[in-house]
Amino acid sequence: MSVEQSVSREAFIRGFFSFFKELMEPTFGNGKFTLLPPGAESETSYSADCTECYECVAACPHQSLRICRERQSPFWGKPIIVPRENPCYLCSDFPCVTQCSAKALTPEHAAKLNGVAQIDIQRCLAFNGNFCRSCVTNCPETDKALSVDEFGRPVVASEKCKGCGICEYVCPAEKAAIFVSYPQTGG
Repeated sequence: MSVEQSVSREAFIRGFFSFFKELMEPTFGNGKFTLLPPGAESETSYSADCTECYECVAACPHQSLRICRERQSPFWGKPIIVPRENPCYLCSDFPCVTQCSAKALTPEHAAKLNGVAQIDIQRCLAFNGNFCRSCVTNCPETDKALSVDEFGRPVVASEKCKGCGICEYVCPAEKAAIFVSYPQTGG
């Protein structure tokens, strides 16, 4: 086998596995992260407690909640948030939580959603020599959850991020370079 063939094969294998990385991560349900409405205690409790009455969807003034139509998802038929389409604006009075008669959404869990912003430095314009601060300037927690480092690149403070997805929504990259996903564990 020549060196060229070996490199091509290696590149193919790397590309193949990076393409399916999301599917290989051990997560809840179908292996893909799903952003739940404010007030969901956990994925398991939300999945079990939501009665699919859609009162929260009707109450959302920003139309941020939509019905999950992905059949493989454990949240199929339940209200979810798709930040790239419309993020959660974390209303101060949480009308979606107030309207939930099933108590799948509760006030004590409303201030922080089930995800945290993460940056893909390969896609991030600021990490690739371009000026971009869209995520930082639009973050409702600017200089707390999102700030810029000395090189003008975004930095996420996971412990302060509320997981609203506004950063993902405003990211100008074709495929968002900042996205809400499961909080990273470990050190």
